[in-house]
Amino acid sequence: MTHFNRTTILQNNSFHGKVPSEIDRLFHLRVIYKLPVGIYFQEFGCSKPVLKLASTSLSPIIDPLLSPDGTMLAYVRDHELHVINLSDNEPRQLTFGANGNTLTHGLAEYIAQEEMDRKNGYWWSLDSRFIAFTQVDSFEIPLFQIMHQGKSSVGADALDDHAYPFAGASNVKVRLGVVPSAGGPVTWMDC
Repeated sequence: MTHFNRTTILQNNSFHGKVPSEIDRLFHLRVIYKLPVGIYFQEFGCSKPVLKLASTSLSPIIDPLLSPDGTMLAYVRDHELHVINLSDNEPRQLTFGANGNTLTHGLAEYIAQEEMDRKNGYWWSLDSRFIAFTQVDSFEIPLFQIMHQGKSSVGADALDDHAYPFAGASNVKVRLGVVPSAGGPVTWMDC
């Protein structure tokens, strides 16, 4: 097994023209992981992970994605798109108006997940300045009860209602919006 450190990598790779701060940024490594209680960060070489963003069963953090420049973390909570700046740990809600029952922001809908294998409902711009996201309106989709096999509860406690687009019936309405990662008005990509 080969062990790499900063000196080994610098000696064996071309960093010609890079300033020391840029090289340091390349070696600033962190591990980010999601647990039921929240999002944890662990800096490379540190012994203890740090809880950056708490989660609860009533308000879970869904689909956390690090920005391309590594300075922010986007996530969905309460059916709305949020971002946290990692330098000041200040969370910011970017979208508004979702109700969870029929309107969501930043979540992939059923057809995208099941038929197109698309699990994400938002995407960072390469420069980390914007986030494109889906708004999903399932108002016209009928609810379908699903019994969860293997649950410890039975009867009504084992049933969940899910909006299910039956063949030949309406599908959800999806539109694409773009919002600045610093917050601001949404630009809708309407045809």
